[in-house]
Amino acid sequence: MGDDASGRTALYAAYLAQIPAIYWETSWSLGGEEEYQRGLNRLIIHLGMLAGENEPMEPRAVVESVGHGAGDMATHNQTPVAGLWRPAVQVWDRVRTGDTLGEIRDLYGSQLETIRAQRDGVVITVPRIQFVEQGCQCGIVL
Repeated sequence: MGDDASGRTALYAAYLAQIPAIYWETSWSLGGEEEYQRGLNRLIIHLGMLAGENEPMEPRAVVESVGHGAGDMATHNQTPVAGLWRPAVQVWDRVRTGDTLGEIRDLYGSQLETIRAQRDGVVITVPRIQFVEQGCQCGIVL
């Protein structure tokens, strides 16, 4: 369903069928697993699927991506070359258009490319892999 191979077809099918559904991502490692588990547990309690009460908490940030194609973020900040990725930012950092997200280097450490933010916003994901192929997204900023 849908017009692209985004992997979100089950969510779109639920939308068309008017069935409540959630699509949720988090960064793995560096505490991402615990944050995901805590958030999912809070949601299940909120929906009444588990007994209990959630303690109020302030949001770290409110980040929205809306409109047609808003969930297709693989095109953000793509690298024009393959090489070794060295991030300069972390998740939740605020950046402005043109700020350095990281660099692509060759096996000898020479800089091949600087990846810069294409918009102002909050960094919501940064690759943790070392080798990136040409066209890989090197950070999503919303």
